[in-house]
Amino acid sequence: MSAIFQLADLISGSLKEVETRGRNLEVALQQLSENASAAKTILACAEHQKRIVDDVLTMSKLDFEMLSIISGPVQPRKLIDAALTMFEADFLSNGIEMSVKEDLSIQESPLQWVSCDGSRVTQIFINLLSNAIKFTKPERIRRVDISWGISEANPAAYLPQDIYWGPQDKIKSNEAPDWSEDKVVYLMFQVRDTGAGMAMEEKARLFHRFAQGTNRTFIKYGGSGLG
Repeated sequence: MSAIFQLADLISGSLKEVETRGRNLEVALQQLSENASAAKTILACAEHQKRIVDDVLTMSKLDFEMLSIISGPVQPRKLIDAALTMFEADFLSNGIEMSVKEDLSIQESPLQWVSCDGSRVTQIFINLLSNAIKFTKPERIRRVDISWGISEANPAAYLPQDIYWGPQDKIKSNEAPDWSEDKVVYLMFQVRDTGAGMAMEEKARLFHRFAQGTNRTFIKYGGSGLG
């Protein structure tokens, strides 16, 4: 908060600073550059604060069994595009090559809309992307490959056998989902990155509250273990 206040004050006084130092192009460009740098720092601070607030709110809802699941019509393709748009700058600034591939099931399926909680699906997808960026950017080879598909059969039967399935504790909802009577479909998202990866024993700790792969994870990458 201190940095936000100080930098916002610096930006608000920039016009007076230019007038004091002389109204010429060089001075104006220098001040504009300083303002842009200050604005980026403000955004970084605000994003950090937002992440903390979101974590606290989500934890509170889980503890009191008040996490609502509200279904509605969603176009999966637009959901993915919207999430990727948020990370365009991160991919570019960190020099990470990114690709998106649709599974063959998408091309074969006539489905354009599904009924799901779009905000929760987006939350999961964004978390996968942010983790991929965080663990990939220190590497020499930086690449994130995203693929997605849709299935009318439970995909667990034909997914790779070495996938680690996290614990599935049932969460009570204070609002019954408005599921339609149409057929059930499964959305599948895969995010692969060139980060360090995890050993099997590290994966087993991954889905526990406030737990990370190892004690060294926080020192090198940060994070709270709430992903």
